[in-house]
Formats: sequence, C-alpha cells, structure tokens
Amino acid sequence: MAAMTEEKAMELYHGGIDCSQLTFAHGLELMGMDPELGYKAGACFGGGMFCGKTCGCVTGSLMAIGMQYGHYKLNDRETKEEMMKVKAQFEEMFIAEHGSLMCNELLGYKIPEDMEKIMQEGLLDKICPKLAVTACNILEELL
Repeated sequence: MAAMTEEKAMELYHGGIDCSQLTFAHGLELMGMDPELGYKAGACFGGGMFCGKTCGCVTGSLMAIGMQYGHYKLNDRETKEEMMKVKAQFEEMFIAEHGSLMCNELLGYKIPEDMEKIMQEGLLDKICPKLAVTACNILEELL
C-alpha cells in the first residue's frame, strides 16, 4: 500500500472524499480490509462533523484504531485499556504536529459560519492535506 501524500489527499478531496473518509479508509487498507467501508462509514464525520468539532482526520483515524484495538466483549477491560492507550498516543502525536484536534481551531475559523471565508482563502487545500498525511502516517505507525 502506498503512503498517503498531500497530492493523493488533494485528489480525494477534490473528488468529494472528506478527511474522515480518507483516514478511516487508509486505516482499513493498512489492516487488509476494504477501504470502501471506510469511505461509507466515515461519510458523516468530515469537517469536524460538518460543524467544526473534532477534525475528521482524527475521527476517521480513531475509527480505524477502534477496528484494530477496540473492545467488543462484555467486561473486557484489558482490551479497552489497550485501545485507550493507542487512542491517546494518536492524539498526542497529532497535537504535537498540529496543536489541536479541533477542525475549527486547525482552520482558524468557525464552521459552518465562516465556510465562505475558508473557501476564499483556500484553507481546505492548504491545511487539510497536511492533516491527512499526518493522521495516515501516525496510523501506519500504530496499526
């Protein structure tokens, strides 16, 4: 599997794939699973759930981490603790690189209110591909 690049992220964005879809699909691909499932399941989480909350690159990545490390059996505290450690690692690494997990903070605007300004300044093209590459690189390390 090829590493995520800013160019590949941009191509996906311009094709209508959002950040959450991109990162979840990348994570599934790393695990040998169908990336189409990531595109579908991640569809509602782009742009910080389309309102500037937690960055879609983060939510998509956390879904991938859940697929790899998530607990699903009753009273499985050990698996849950391991998953929480990996989740925290991801978040720490992402924050170290970009300073926040929040879409509106990463873009410097309120979403959706300032979406016109975001588009005029080309911030989605300038910032979001870098966020996607960081998230995918972290996933390659953690999964």
